[in-house]
Amino acid sequence: MTVVSVTQGQLAVAAPKAAQWDAYGDKEGQVALTDLGRILDYPPKKLVDWLIERKVLFRQTSGAPLRPIETYRRRGWFVVRTMEINGKERLQTLVTPRGIHEVAAMLGRPLDMLG
Repeated sequence: MTVVSVTQGQLAVAAPKAAQWDAYGDKEGQVALTDLGRILDYPPKKLVDWLIERKVLFRQTSGAPLRPIETYRRRGWFVVRTMEINGKERLQTLVTPRGIHEVAAMLGRPLDMLG
């Protein structure tokens, strides 16, 4: 079996998963927190509560947007962007590809994009 045929086989396996992944993420692979729950097959609200309990995320006040603890933002797990939501500029925390893998590992649900 040649390297080309092995690579083509790996791509054939990965293609449907990559398409599903692309449905959630933006061009940099960053996803909203609710989508992170869907990717990890974990209820989104329960996941957010779990991340708050573990002091990965916080809210400054009730109803305020979620923010990552600075340590996790510096590690590249999250980015905070200004986005237009319902016609208003709002801050939103997005999870980076690295953050997706790190949170998955914390949950004991490591991701394997090839299988």
